[in-house]
Amino acid sequence: AVQQGNFELTDGMLYVRKNVGGSSNDVAIINSQTEVKQGYTNIEKGVLPQGKAFIILGVAFGYQTGDISAVDEGEVVYNKLPAAALLNSEIEFTQRGRYILEKGTPAKMFYNTGTGENSDDNVYWLRNLAVINDVQKFELKQLFPDGVSVPANAAGANGNHFAEYAFVGVWVNQG
Repeated sequence: AVQQGNFELTDGMLYVRKNVGGSSNDVAIINSQTEVKQGYTNIEKGVLPQGKAFIILGVAFGYQTGDISAVDEGEVVYNKLPAAALLNSEIEFTQRGRYILEKGTPAKMFYNTGTGENSDDNVYWLRNLAVINDVQKFELKQLFPDGVSVPANAAGANGNHFAEYAFVGVWVNQG
């Protein structure tokens, strides 16, 4: 369809919010178990629908933790500096063995404290386009250094560690 010029581009965002407290080693952020849930993620099972590819133009990661009353990913504002374990981790974003973001991409290049005056200040704009193809499974993992972990959630509301992964870009609607 794209080869024939039969497509439409629309602005969009893919996102997922996850409690990463207690995480260590390789943590699945997006995979075949990910289910669409309003306010949590708009990604279904790590696959884009047929005829809808996504071009990533920018990446924004948010974080929230500490003495907050929220115990759920959908209840928090993601505006804190991440725990050291998250800052020192790497992101692995792949689709069928191909890296969507280069292997070994440090997570800290995407984190922002949320102090910008507009939402663009909180996005790391890629220097090249990254493409997620339709119908093919993709995965996002957070890889922690050996022996490093995000502290586990404490009892009650204290100690939760919430991470938000947002990919700003363009939908390629084929048809």
